[in-house]
This record gives sequence, structure tokens and C-alpha cells, in this order.
Amino acid sequence: MLLAVGRWIVLRLLSLCLAIFFRETAAFGEDRLPDARTSSVIFVCAPHANQFMDPVMVMRHAGRPVGFLTAAVSMRRLVVGTLARLLNSIPVERAQDMAVKGVGTVVSVSGSRIVGEGTRFVADFPQGRDAMSIVLDGEAYVVTEVICDTELIVAHEPPGGLPNSLSLPATYKILPKVDQAVVYEAVYNVLHAGGAVGIFPEGGSHDRTTLLPLKAGFTIMALVKRNPLPNATSTGKNRM
Repeated sequence: MLLAVGRWIVLRLLSLCLAIFFRETAAFGEDRLPDARTSSVIFVCAPHANQFMDPVMVMRHAGRPVGFLTAAVSMRRLVVGTLARLLNSIPVERAQDMAVKGVGTVVSVSGSRIVGEGTRFVADFPQGRDAMSIVLDGEAYVVTEVICDTELIVAHEPPGGLPNSLSLPATYKILPKVDQAVVYEAVYNVLHAGGAVGIFPEGGSHDRTTLLPLKAGFTIMALVKRNPLPNATSTGKNRM
């Protein structure tokens, strides 16, 4: 009961903050939303312009509590994390938040082959085939084979060759592969209980006029693991 009251207060305060920036807001298609008493629902929202305003906008018009998938790094912050937990947010560990700088430098990229100098690829990518990624000039490439400490193969070559802004030698980052089984379990539990989950499948907020590449996680959530959810419905915002 106390959590429900706290959730209502937080949502009211956030809605008030939203009203300061936007005098009027409008929602279309609310009549197509499933009945909160009988159906679970996944709100797939894109494009994602603001990590604070977008969830509040959806929750204001959803007519039901919505637990949004939220970056775990944000939920570890004192204020944001407290508010997110009150709103039933589900923490998601993102590989980009766990990136570490690699040792040495990349000195050559030829097709899908990356060559380093002073690198230790064998130690940096120990998880095996298709388990980790290397980030070069902001672009992540899945490592498919580690030949030696100074040479590895990635799943696809950089589109259009090397970026013009990249000068060699270049530093790189290492992305781990994150097991999201806990997230899918949490989503399953919410949907199985007839609740609602919200997700921004672009993986982050941006100010572009077009969509970023969508992550596949929301489709897995719709299928949601072991047991079928015959009443689960996927509802999109904007282009989804």
C-alpha cells in the first residue's frame, strides 16, 4: 500500500515537471490499449528523445502502472534509482556501461581482421566465440576468433572501410557479453501477473529525426521464454 502511494506521488510530481516544459500533450490510440484488468502489455517506444520525459509521458496516458526497463547504471544513482524503483523499473545491465579500455593499440584493420601492437587479445577476449565485442571509433564488432595476442577476427568488417576520423594507431575498448536472463525473468513475472512493461528498443536516448538500430530484446520478451502468454500484447509508439 505504501509503495502504491509512493508511486502515485512520484508520478504526480514527474507529471507536474513535464507540464512545466510542455503546456499541452496529446495521445492518440488510447482506445486500442488492452484492458488493464485482463491483459498484460509491452509498450515498445521509439524514437527515444529523453530518458526522463518519455517514460513519464507513456505512464501518464497508459492508464496503468508501467515498469520500464532502465539502465542499471542509472538505477545505481541515489535520486534516479530511488524514483525508478518506486515506479517498478526493471534494471538492465548494458555492455556499453561495462566497457573497459584495452591494452595497446590497433595498428591495422583489413576486412574483418584487426591487428594490434602491444595488445593482449587472448586475455582480453577469454569468453569464446561471439561472446565479446571490440569497440573501434565508437563502432562495436563481435569478436569471432582470437588468433593470437595481436590479431583477431570480427564478425563483419567496418562498413565503408575505416572511418575517416580514425587515425592509426588507435585505442580500443572491450565490451563483455551480458547475460540478460535475470531481465527476461523479471519481465516474464510482470507479464505473467497481468502487468505492463515498457522498453525503448534503441538502447538509449538521442536527438536524431530517424530511428537508431533496434535491439532484438523486445521480440524475445514478447515470446517470453518458457511459457506462452496468450493475453500478452505488444503496443508501439510512433514508428513501432
